[in-house]
Amino acid sequence: MDDLILRTGHGRLRRTRFGVAALVLTTALTAAACGDSDDDGPSPDDAGRVTITLRPAGAATPQDLDKTREVLAARLDFAEVENGTVRVTGDTVTVEAPGESREILDGIARIGRLDFRPVLDARPTGVPPVPGSNTLPSGTTPEAAEAYAALDCARTDQADAAATAAASVPDAPATGCLASAAGAPADAEALLLGASELTGDELQSAKAQPARNATGGWEVLVTFAPDGTAKFGAITGKLAANSAPANRFAVLLDGRVIVAPSVVQELSGGDAVITGSFTAASAKLLAAQLSSGTLPVPLAVESAT
Repeated sequence: MDDLILRTGHGRLRRTRFGVAALVLTTALTAAACGDSDDDGPSPDDAGRVTITLRPAGAATPQDLDKTREVLAARLDFAEVENGTVRVTGDTVTVEAPGESREILDGIARIGRLDFRPVLDARPTGVPPVPGSNTLPSGTTPEAAEAYAALDCARTDQADAAATAAASVPDAPATGCLASAAGAPADAEALLLGASELTGDELQSAKAQPARNATGGWEVLVTFAPDGTAKFGAITGKLAANSAPANRFAVLLDGRVIVAPSVVQELSGGDAVITGSFTAASAKLLAAQLSSGTLPVPLAVESAT
């Protein structure tokens, strides 16, 4: 049986020929999800070791730092970085690895929180919400609706602030910006989002692999644990019964919207494939972030050599 591909403007839903429902999320926001990756690879000058020194961006207990060390070490392992080390001295965290791992180390200190949020409303940048309606969409608050009405995704500072707010309060409604395929801020879409209904904590595994398409590249296959699979099926079934744009859901990494596809049927297979402009290193980094869990505290880069 041929693949059944249901395309949307921001992604596609695919049922595989094996009859297992899978979600394919297509996005051009790999840089936002995994750190900028314009670098095509290490240059001859990258020989030797790369060292990144990190400090907590806020208060951190010794237990937080121990957990941070464990998570960062796991990320090196999942990203297949050989001969990497993570040391904690006082409140300083030092990560060291071979020079060819620079792209992975550049993004290794991101929090790495994955959230799935329903889309309550959507509009192009520069277009205000439909006037004359005093009815709030179900699942939002007056404060979130006001922030959505004022959100200008063409402004980087507002897009960043929306991402920070969404990451800081995952259990509350939020706003977000979804970049266009071309990546132009003026073409971004403003989204009003419900509270997170599924998180990366409910993943069973994440794996980087060569993309299964004609253009090549890399993708990340994620599989939900049993409880997550049940939630994923229930969420997609509920959204599929809604009219646009409330039949969409947004996938966020550290509060930033990666993709927000429409849902047209319940997906009970529990698998998701995230594809985009991935290099091998950036795909491995995202898989490592999701496999190792979130960092207990945000980290700031003090130096990188």
